[in-house]
Amino acid sequence: IFMMGEDAKLAGQREYRRNLQTLAECLNNDEWPAIKTLSLPRWAKENANA
Repeated sequence: IFMMGEDAKLAGQREYRRNLQTLAECLNNDEWPAIKTLSLPRWAKENANA
């Protein structure tokens, strides 16, 4: 059994709050900077057209 120290708990809480703030900003602005659109690779396009 392991117990997490208070320093680790506080660091996790800070990161959680930052992530919630980032989510709120993305929802408010409808901007999602970390999401990228991927295209099919050439071989997959060729297989789809075969």
